[in-house]
Amino acid sequence: MTDGGLAEFFDDYYILGDSLTDVRNFSGIAPESPIPQFNLFFDGRFTNGLEEQGGVWTDYFTDEMDLEVASFFQGGITDGTVPIVDGINFAVGGDTTASESVSGIPNLGLNNQINQFVDLVDNNIIDNLEGDLVFNWIGANDYLIAGLNEPTTVDTPAEVQSFAEEIVGNITNSLTTLLDLGAEVVVVPNMLNLGLSPLSAGNNASETLENLTLAHNQELEISLDELQSEYPDAKIIGIDLYTFFNEIFDDFEHNDRSATETNTYGTELTPVVLDPDLFPGTFENYEAASEAAEDFLWWDSTHPTTAAHALIADYFSEIIESELIITGTSRPDSLVGANGREKISGRGGSDTISGGTGNDTIYGGRGNDLISGDEGNDSLVGDAGDDTLNGGLGNDTIKGARGNEQLFGDEGDDSLSGGSGNDTLTGASGNDTLRGSSGDDQLFGEAGNDSLTGGPGNNLLNGGLGNDTLRGGPDNDQLFGEAGNDLFIASLGNDTITGGDGQDTVKYKASSSRFRFEGTPESFTVSSRAFGVDTLTNIDFVEFRDGVFAPSDLLG
Repeated sequence: MTDGGLAEFFDDYYILGDSLTDVRNFSGIAPESPIPQFNLFFDGRFTNGLEEQGGVWTDYFTDEMDLEVASFFQGGITDGTVPIVDGINFAVGGDTTASESVSGIPNLGLNNQINQFVDLVDNNIIDNLEGDLVFNWIGANDYLIAGLNEPTTVDTPAEVQSFAEEIVGNITNSLTTLLDLGAEVVVVPNMLNLGLSPLSAGNNASETLENLTLAHNQELEISLDELQSEYPDAKIIGIDLYTFFNEIFDDFEHNDRSATETNTYGTELTPVVLDPDLFPGTFENYEAASEAAEDFLWWDSTHPTTAAHALIADYFSEIIESELIITGTSRPDSLVGANGREKISGRGGSDTISGGTGNDTIYGGRGNDLISGDEGNDSLVGDAGDDTLNGGLGNDTIKGARGNEQLFGDEGDDSLSGGSGNDTLTGASGNDTLRGSSGDDQLFGEAGNDSLTGGPGNNLLNGGLGNDTLRGGPDNDQLFGEAGNDLFIASLGNDTITGGDGQDTVKYKASSSRFRFEGTPESFTVSSRAFGVDTLTNIDFVEFRDGVFAPSDLLG
């Protein structure tokens, strides 16, 4: 991962899956498992048994970003004794995509993980999923059970396809629940080639399990595409683990046998035995086994070694970052986002950047950039250069920087902030907040009940339609209320304030006795040594600390 990448992208991480992802959850459910092999692997790690010697991909993924992710089934989350710091791991070794477990313990499976997740949301322990990543990788146990224990049920292409549709349907249902809860980014890897496992080869099931894997991956790709169309504001990332695993297969000296001999499927459960030709000592000698297993792809008959998990974690991070973080060059770039939340950086050059759907964060970088947030609640930031930033649909946050910039809120309730330079800020529709900075800025609220604040410099503020609040800066500003009942907050400098249609009020944070009034009710000056000389036109009321007055009362 690059510095400042995924570690700064998400607020929390929620992880669902099976033994390939489990970190201490199975041991929390069943400290003494019905399957002896499960007890021989400490803390639910099916890699080498020792946390300090490396775990599953989840350990590497969270350690790389210095995350503290709690294991749900170790307890303490629902009663608040275990805080949610950076997220929750729900994955349980042995779980299927429905409500079954290889362990035989009832009422587990992905359904149970989702139910626990929903309960936490319903009880406000998880407040929302905005800004979070949800990871869902499961399904291997379903296919191993069918291919090894019930091979006659997946004996024909039609049966294989039907079974894959059922399993992917279960996964899709879980994803729909997560998306309905507001998940912004969902990551779903496909299935590694189960036909490559020592267990499949030892049971003459390699072809069956490879066919199931291929059918699963094809059906999953179709389902994820359909979900992305149904939830365009979310980012659904499918990861092709099948191809990656095939690529690293030949990198391991031992890829056709396991570092230990185990079998967690079928009626005969063979004990864990270290190969005496490979490992000295007994099974308890985990450290020696872990070191020797670096050349092994498989730790047992179905689970990759921690060395393989480390590669998988790096691959997951690489793909997720490539989907979410788009970076330009020092030259002029044309960068276009897609569905869901993304971070786009133009860097140098005069770039054209479009966010697409989702809540995007876009940085222009140096150069005269043209940036559009498009759909979603976006954050747009300019940099050096004369940039044009348009929020598009949604409630956007738009910030200028150095240069003379054009900021447009467009639809939604937007927040626009100018930078140094002479900027133009336009709220457009919605109830917008516009704030100038240094420089001679022009602020236009247009439709909606807007708030406009000038800042240093000789600024022009125009509220437009709606009941607006306008504040000048410390210099000589021009303020126009236009239509609506507007409120002007007087400030330092010699300002020109024009009301327009509606009942308009100018407010001074001082007593009326400190001011001098000259002119007619239609147009008059309000002057003092502290505030300067303001010219008020078409104003209905003037508010001071000692009361609210009509212009005729002040001039009388």
